[in-house]
Amino acid sequence: QSPLFKCCKGALLRLNYGGSRRTYSGISMVDQMIDYAYSSYKGDSPSHDVASDVLGSGLNIPGLSPPDVARLHICRAEVESDRGRWKSAAQSSLEGLSAVKNKVPRLELLSAILAVRALLVQGGKNEQEALKIAMRYNNIGSRALLLQTLVYTSSSELDLMQQLAWELVRDLDGSSDLDSTVMTSAPSTISTNSQIQDSFDRLVSQLALAAWQAQSGRFNAASIRFGLAAEAAIEARKDPNATAYAGVPLSVLAEIEAEGYIGKAQAQCLVEAEFSAMEETLGQALSAAEAAGSKGPRSQGNTRLVATLTLIGYTYARSARVTFAEGIFRKAATLINLDIQHLLNALTASEIGHIRRKLEAAKATKPSESSADVSNKEAMMEEQDDAALEAAAVAAATNQLVLNSEGSGVHMSLAAALGWRFFQLLSALPNRGNEAKAWEIAAPALLGRGGDGA
Repeated sequence: QSPLFKCCKGALLRLNYGGSRRTYSGISMVDQMIDYAYSSYKGDSPSHDVASDVLGSGLNIPGLSPPDVARLHICRAEVESDRGRWKSAAQSSLEGLSAVKNKVPRLELLSAILAVRALLVQGGKNEQEALKIAMRYNNIGSRALLLQTLVYTSSSELDLMQQLAWELVRDLDGSSDLDSTVMTSAPSTISTNSQIQDSFDRLVSQLALAAWQAQSGRFNAASIRFGLAAEAAIEARKDPNATAYAGVPLSVLAEIEAEGYIGKAQAQCLVEAEFSAMEETLGQALSAAEAAGSKGPRSQGNTRLVATLTLIGYTYARSARVTFAEGIFRKAATLINLDIQHLLNALTASEIGHIRRKLEAAKATKPSESSADVSNKEAMMEEQDDAALEAAAVAAATNQLVLNSEGSGVHMSLAAALGWRFFQLLSALPNRGNEAKAWEIAAPALLGRGGDGA
């Protein structure tokens, strides 16, 4: 039986694997395809190819409404991002955005968010493209998307960011206080002061405002607002058929929940310097990140765990649980193909060569004849050549490590942060000098590939 036939056969069954909620009652052909696609790549025997094929078949149906076209593209973007194909995810998101431009604000905002996310993860020149999309996106939610993109790309547009933040505080909380943390955690309830009526728009706005508050040093306000945003995302995920977040994939809400808890944990630590509280919050982030990804061996869903694992490893290291910290860092490195073995081998060979040359130099005696002078110069040139070759081998191994990590599903600045934290840990442990050195070399090399927002 073809995937499409199986999809149609389940017409009366709602498969809650994280699909997009419907914007109207009843079950349409598009609903069936979306449900089947999510079940295909999030089930026990996941297949991203089957999911993509089903969605492609749906997009070929003549006479689809713009919302249905956008929903199919949004689902396809989620499938492609789950297996780390960020370029395809960005393309699908942009096609969804084009389908509902100035027609369906909710789906327009969601498509734009997914497109910006996919571009930001790729880093480099893609970050500027993400910023362009956020700049020209001028419908509901535009301020939140633009503010968050400016924060994530470390923009120098400080006045613009503050103006956007002030407008969001005004419209969310009815306040002019940039330290404001007013928010209801119930997504179905609209604050009497809020001028932003759409539930998803409100949630995105809260997250963007919290990110700006953290960046501008308002850590207490950011911690509270990040936490409330995470709680709102949890409540939104409780009822898969709720209309308040119609069209929004559960995986997107799970990512927002994870992002909220990650932000809260970091701001919390900066306010309280209390690692036990940070650890508890990161545990919640880890559960949400696991829910956002799929289970398959070809899935990149587990890369969503890397940011949380890096922070958990850091909390373990700071609380003197170095063995646990090392294990967590190694797990995170494995998820994004950060394998330093070749670099470590090159460094070891270089160190051995350096020691050998020092020993040979110590044994050498000062020659008195001209022929011995020539021989000594030749030996020195050979030593310099050997050192150059060893340095080239280290550089080549470093470059290969970076290339292996690109396309692993995370921004390279996150890989660099992981490498640097691992270097710091290993530097404090006995007999780890060479591996610590390898991570010390790897971290700035990874950061150099991170783009403007690194």
